[in-house]
Amino acid sequence: MFILAGGKSSRMGKDKGLVLLNNIPVIQHIINEVKKLDLNINIITDNHSYNTFGCKCIKDIIPGQGPLGGLYTAMCYTTAEYILLLSCDMPFVTYRVFERLINRCRTTHDEIIACRNEDNLYPFPAFYHVSLKEKVKHHLDHHKLKMQKFIQECSTTKVDVSDMIKEDTCLFSNLNTPSDIKNAERKWKQKK
Repeated sequence: MFILAGGKSSRMGKDKGLVLLNNIPVIQHIINEVKKLDLNINIITDNHSYNTFGCKCIKDIIPGQGPLGGLYTAMCYTTAEYILLLSCDMPFVTYRVFERLINRCRTTHDEIIACRNEDNLYPFPAFYHVSLKEKVKHHLDHHKLKMQKFIQECSTTKVDVSDMIKEDTCLFSNLNTPSDIKNAERKWKQKK
């Protein structure tokens, strides 16, 4: 399992995964949920501050290539058949989402297993088969870095999570700006 934490965070002004939400770094919320499933956690980052979370930290093999570059790095470091890829800026995602993806992963042979809600297909969290490694590298070599376009070229199992989103509309929210953090703080207090 790999968490992407190597982005520029230009709209946030500082590293998104390290921003505090309810007095806890955003990435710690995600780590806490993953730990409920007893999965090995790797963080793809070149920021040494992430070493404090007790997870293995890995530098991008090809820096500056966004999430697709992070996916390629994960594929180079895994021995698993599938990679569970997460983003460090989604503090509301829960282990129940991971469980649903894991269950579908056991019954499909598609290259990607991703969550869907109506017309929205989420690239994170999602499972990516390691057989995609050369296709990912081809995209990187040709500067085709959009995750959604990449997913469209692959065989994808779309796992319906609309029932989960009805229960928690924040579930797949990601935090990109300081105002997103303020809104998330309000939502967090409402949930508790």
